[in-house]
Amino acid sequence: MNPVRHAHLAILPFLLLVAIPASVRPSAQSSAVVSQLDRYQRGEHDAVVSELEGIEDLGGYDALLEALRREVPSWLAAAPDAERAKRRLAAATFALEAARAADHVDWKWLRRLTAQGNENQEADSIFWKAPPLLIEWGCALLRTEPAPRPIERIWHLAAVAVAQRTGDFEFLIGSPWDARMNAPDEIAHIYHATARFKNEPRFRLSIAIALDWQTWTRSRGSVAPRQADAAADAFEKALRDDAIGGEAAVRLGALQARRRRVKDALETFARAETLTRDRYLVYLARYFQGQAHEAAKQPVEAEAAYRRALATIPHAQSATLALGALLAKQGRRSEAGGLVEAQLSTSPQPVDPWLTYGAADDRFWPELIAQLRAEIRN
Repeated sequence: MNPVRHAHLAILPFLLLVAIPASVRPSAQSSAVVSQLDRYQRGEHDAVVSELEGIEDLGGYDALLEALRREVPSWLAAAPDAERAKRRLAAATFALEAARAADHVDWKWLRRLTAQGNENQEADSIFWKAPPLLIEWGCALLRTEPAPRPIERIWHLAAVAVAQRTGDFEFLIGSPWDARMNAPDEIAHIYHATARFKNEPRFRLSIAIALDWQTWTRSRGSVAPRQADAAADAFEKALRDDAIGGEAAVRLGALQARRRRVKDALETFARAETLTRDRYLVYLARYFQGQAHEAAKQPVEAEAAYRRALATIPHAQSATLALGALLAKQGRRSEAGGLVEAQLSTSPQPVDPWLTYGAADDRFWPELIAQLRAEIRN
């Protein structure tokens, strides 16, 4: 997703793991990861994350995961009893930041296998790579506490944000296919979170979003009715919750529009505006209304919807370009050019909700990680 970052010298012990004799690997790994954990707990968050972002390839993250598995138990045991909960949170959050830093490497590998291990079988086996396993390692570490502390809820929200940034629904809810040959290796992380915090509305919404993403992958461009019905039902239920109803309506309307149920979609987008005052969501509802009206060959209504979106977030790129293209089709090229020129000359550029819509809760990451870091420092 992001360009590969340049390697940072402080992470070289991980990258050189394969070149170090096995007899000296543990001490080299220990000195690196324990040092980073100590610094991270002391509040050197940005510096440590810069090092994590400097890992160039999957092998570096594999080495980091193995080092955490090996070294953290003794790192926790070395702390006084009263400090261990904070150390667990620091280690789990460190792992979460590492997973987010790894957005340039793949999360999983799918391979076709027979029961005997031969290839060219219809059933896939799923093999998770280091980034999602780092999240699950941190999740398991926090779950060793019998009763969750309130800060663990923030950690799980942040974990969902990282997973949604990658768009991997299988990590969140598991595979929809019965033919997975290694089903016990499924992760389905969101159910770990809901088991700890049964009433968190954003976890319920994340399930609906994952079901919606499943319709895209499963159907290869079209919308498979059974999967789409499941996603729509989950969004409908979420509409009843004041905390997530507005976003559920926006996403339900988008799904209805993909299913070419334009009338239903327009009604749902209008409903979304009654359920939230969040400018991010109001903009999306209005922008999607414009798209739906265009699909229905209703240019007048589409223009009005785009203009309402731009009244919500002036000069946002998606509505500006959509409106400009619509005006150009009508021969209003001077007006269209003026809109686009004004958008390009705006500084600073506004955050366009459409550009972050696909990453779902990743927009909450700055606030969530700030809370986790503050708790670790205190």
